[in-house]
Amino acid sequence: MTTTHGLSEIIVGEALERRSPAQGTTYLSGSGPVPGAHIPPVLVAPVPELVEALRACDMYGMVSAHIDWARRGRPLVPDGAPVPDDVLALVRERLPDTAPRGDALRHAARVFWDVLVRADILHPDDEERVLRPGATALALTGPDEDGALAAWHRTVIALLDEWGHDGRQGLTANLLVSIYTYDQPIPRTSITPWLDEDGRATMGHHLDALRECGLVEFTAAKVGITPLGRSVTRVLLEDATGIRVPMVGDHADGDAAGLLEALPFYPSFMVDPEVRLWLVHGGRTREDGAAEFAAALREVAPGARRAGLDILTGKYGRAFGEAGPRALLDLADDPALAGLVRSRLADGERDALSRPAPAGSDAWALIDMVAEGLESGEHTPHAIITELGYTGWPEDKFAKLLGLFAESDHPWTGRVLTLMAEHHPEPSSAAAARALLDPLG
Repeated sequence: MTTTHGLSEIIVGEALERRSPAQGTTYLSGSGPVPGAHIPPVLVAPVPELVEALRACDMYGMVSAHIDWARRGRPLVPDGAPVPDDVLALVRERLPDTAPRGDALRHAARVFWDVLVRADILHPDDEERVLRPGATALALTGPDEDGALAAWHRTVIALLDEWGHDGRQGLTANLLVSIYTYDQPIPRTSITPWLDEDGRATMGHHLDALRECGLVEFTAAKVGITPLGRSVTRVLLEDATGIRVPMVGDHADGDAAGLLEALPFYPSFMVDPEVRLWLVHGGRTREDGAAEFAAALREVAPGARRAGLDILTGKYGRAFGEAGPRALLDLADDPALAGLVRSRLADGERDALSRPAPAGSDAWALIDMVAEGLESGEHTPHAIITELGYTGWPEDKFAKLLGLFAESDHPWTGRVLTLMAEHHPEPSSAAAARALLDPLG
């Protein structure tokens, strides 16, 4: 993976996986995402809320003042020439008293002017020799909120690029991405280990710049990303890497199976919002949604199946209300899913069932647990076998269990028996699995 905008590959890798530093490794292969790896989604606030936030921040006031100044058309300013005195005045009146004055202010105002031109906030019309608001400015101040938000993304990223080129090697942008990774207020000391001495000394200036753009908020001790900062950083990461960063709500228009396949890769606190959006966008009642989840459980992959079962129980929230547990209870006699379902019922609910679990459903459940470990790729074959308790069995009992596995119609039966045949540490158990694989072809 390569990055632009002066962003550190390591910091970007951590941000894509939404993990604390030193844990984000999947996207650091040097060439791009590891095949099959999933990026956790970002919970982005509604567009109207983000537009309200951007129009309330200090930097928007500065940008919109330049736009208003240019509305009636102004003479072009030659490259490198000082900004007009009235532009300098509007810059000065919006800066704190501690801001530089004199030549330093003139230089800063010209640099800011150039950024606005590159972002098409200010648009030089070379034919008519006038300066007018550009397309980004019209979108930023116009009635289309989606367009206004996209224009702010473009403007702020242009500012971050300029600050990165100003002898700071992308420090402001990397600081923003690092804060985004944590997704909650953190001590300032948590984001400074990767800064050099100069960076630590000037961190306050970078944080001030990010706050003026509405991207972070902080106290003397802590700093955190804002909803607007989360939205801008997501777009920055996509632009810097060419990798799409998903959002909560991406699966709102899909079916239950598609949503279930995605949910195992969500942070737990984002599962319930995604399911609720899916219900709303599809016009589904809680009962309809729970029934669709239940109907999709058998066709999805093992990890998705576990997510669906846990969601129906209410483990991650109450999106389905009481309809979730009811839909789960309706599966208690399902020929394949009964074992998985009954293991999630309360003791009283299991005792109230009128019939024992269907024959073969317990084996189906055990196969599914092994299959989930295989599917995740996070555990070695030896770890899967030992951690699930498949060592130390009497030979005859383990052979009988494997026989039940072989009779199951679970789609992962062959792969689970292959795992046992090729990786079981006990020779007799491995041999029993191999003997059962031969008839299966």
